[in-house]
Amino acid sequence: MKEVDILFSRFWPLYLCGMLLLLYITSCKSKKNTIATYKAPLCQLSKMTFDLNSMDADGLMGEKGDKVLVDYEFCIPDAPKYLVEVKVINPQLNCIVSNGRSGCKEEQLLCIGNTGQGAYRSVLCRLSQLSYIREINRVFWE
Repeated sequence: MKEVDILFSRFWPLYLCGMLLLLYITSCKSKKNTIATYKAPLCQLSKMTFDLNSMDADGLMGEKGDKVLVDYEFCIPDAPKYLVEVKVINPQLNCIVSNGRSGCKEEQLLCIGNTGQGAYRSVLCRLSQLSYIREINRVFWE
């Protein structure tokens, strides 16, 4: 009995990490096309200046045969903690010093992303929940 107690006392952090990893893996399985629409409070659609629900499961918007990915932009405070937080949600974001169409101020960064990832709805909804993101605008490249 002592050997079991000694082993457990030494390796409980590893055991706990393994259990948390197992819980994470089993809870994150999702099937493509299972998300129909997002509604508040999960997603603050009012922050988006485009219709999230008009996109298909692949993140494309438009008429059949003429669908395109949606590029979007938003402003965040120009501080490392905010940049890290949005990059954790979407590592593909490109954040730069610029006003953009969103009208970022001098103390803000303009972040640009698109719906070309499998979990784009979840990404946009998580971004919309951040209090420092005022709005998420569609980008029209000209």
